[in-house]
Amino acid sequence: FTLMAMPPLVIQATQRHTATIIWLHGLGDTGAGWRPAMPIFRMPWAKFILPTAPVQPVTMNMGMSMTSWYDIKGLAPNEEQDEVGLERSRKIVEEIVRQEIANGIPSHRLVLAGFSQGGVMALLTGLRFGQRLGGIVGVSCYLPLAHTFPKAIHEANHHVPVLLCHQTDDPLVQYSFGQRTSTLLKESSEVPVEWRSYQGGGHGVSDQELLDIGAFLRRVLPERDDEGSTASMQGISITTIIEPPSI
Repeated sequence: FTLMAMPPLVIQATQRHTATIIWLHGLGDTGAGWRPAMPIFRMPWAKFILPTAPVQPVTMNMGMSMTSWYDIKGLAPNEEQDEVGLERSRKIVEEIVRQEIANGIPSHRLVLAGFSQGGVMALLTGLRFGQRLGGIVGVSCYLPLAHTFPKAIHEANHHVPVLLCHQTDDPLVQYSFGQRTSTLLKESSEVPVEWRSYQGGGHGVSDQELLDIGAFLRRVLPERDDEGSTASMQGISITTIIEPPSI
């Protein structure tokens, strides 16, 4: 197990920085794999932080070492979960959030988002975080350690906006996994969940999905921060769309 494979990729805001989005990749990917998607969200006031997961053996992949936020035993609904690995990566992600708050961005101007394994980590970390977040986005994922919820939701995030997106034909993380997560949060908590389903994308992300995610992000993190925040203007520009294959 390597604590971090590499430093997070950071895409600075191209105008006054008032919000930050932390995007977490899927199994075997890196933060850089999602870099081309970020401009699609059309948020020049936002800084994007794209961490890369630690390198570790993955049981499901015959013990091969790769970037992975936690070990995956298998993809069956009742498969044993790597609680130790989940907690270890939760602390890594939470530390990135805390560093951003220390740098002057209020917690309510932060969103945790991710694809597949990364979406799992966004849900786990965001719902348990002790300060109010701006939102959580989970794409092609599920809520881990579901038996600990809703009790595990921190009172600060009882009303955090959550967007869940899933392809109906996902062959790896079953569509029903996402549905169950949405139902659990809607029926047993006060968390406002938006559930969106798509067709034909498999275990990937469609153009429409990215546009919908962007609309959600701009709604929960609008350019104007009425409660105020500090940060300076820096930036780069990038383009194109991706459909990552990792889980």
